[in-house]
Amino acid sequence: MKILFDIYKELYNSGVKVYSHNLCDSPAVTIEVNRKYAIFVNPNAIESLADEICILAHEAGHIMTGTTHKINSPYDLVAKHEEKATRWAIQHVVPYNEYRQALQNGICEIWDLAEHFGVNEAFIRKVIHYYQMLEQSY
Repeated sequence: MKILFDIYKELYNSGVKVYSHNLCDSPAVTIEVNRKYAIFVNPNAIESLADEICILAHEAGHIMTGTTHKINSPYDLVAKHEEKATRWAIQHVVPYNEYRQALQNGICEIWDLAEHFGVNEAFIRKVIHYYQMLEQSY
């Protein structure tokens, strides 16, 4: 719960407005107009607190890394922006040192890690993949 509060606080302090809006198929969308940002979160896509954390952290990642793009941007640019936003979310929701400490404490099952960090299993899979790739690059 604290991580969700921290994300909302960081967004608020950055002047970002967060709205609840039915977005059909999208869990959330970030909009930038003249260097001002708004995040629209689809309440129908949120089934748990863990989902809200993952969704909001990813959208915050777009803002904090400056990776917003036009709706008709080339796919490769969109993919790069999505990856950068996801990395920001991972680093802020599940910091590497805390991830390693959890593993050392025997928390190593997907569901157990997800529960420990308050995220969903899809997000923790991204965390594991990201940190494995990071460790391999050393």
